[in-house]
Amino acid sequence: MLLLQQLQQQEQLQQQEQLQQQEQLQQQEQLQQQEQLQQLQQQEQLQQLQQQEQLQQLQQQEQLQQLQQQGQLQQQQQQVLLFRNFKGAAGLLLATGGELLQQQRCSCFI
Repeated sequence: MLLLQQLQQQEQLQQQEQLQQQEQLQQQEQLQQQEQLQQLQQQEQLQQLQQQEQLQQLQQQEQLQQLQQQGQLQQQQQQVLLFRNFKGAAGLLLATGGELLQQQRCSCFI
């Protein structure tokens, strides 16, 4: 009878140990899965941040190019205006110079 009780106790102990081991294993697996999931989420977030940064950089580059092009366009427009003004001034000088010459000629002939 005593031997039977000892055997039963041993079996119970073994079963408890097995159960504990299984639970520990399950907990470890769950922890590992959670860690992996967290790592994946962090990687995704990092990628998203990098993509956002790249997008911002591209947008900034585009804005810079647009600003540069606008600046070049303004310079060209200013050059055209200067040239037109110069042409106008030169034309005026020629016209007034011609009038002065005619006036001088006229006064000489009188």
